[in-house]
Amino acid sequence: MPIIEVELDQSICCGGRQCVAAAPDAFEYLDKGIAAVRPAAAEVNLEQLLQAARNCPVMCITIRRDGEVIEPQ
Repeated sequence: MPIIEVELDQSICCGGRQCVAAAPDAFEYLDKGIAAVRPAAAEVNLEQLLQAARNCPVMCITIRRDGEVIEPQ
C-alpha cells in the first residue's frame, strides 16, 4: 500500500476554501482565515486529495506518494 503525504503551506494559503470543498475530511478552515491539513488526511481518497490540490488558486498543497511529488505536477 502506498504511503500518502499531504502538506499545505500556510504561509501562502489565501483561504479560498477550495481544498475544504473538495476534500472536507482532509482539510479544515481555521478561524485565522487559512486552511490546515487534518490529521487523517492521508487516509482520504487519493482522487479527492488531488482535486483539492488542483483547485487551490495559490498551489499551496503538495501531495506525495511514496516520497514522490504527484501534485503539483
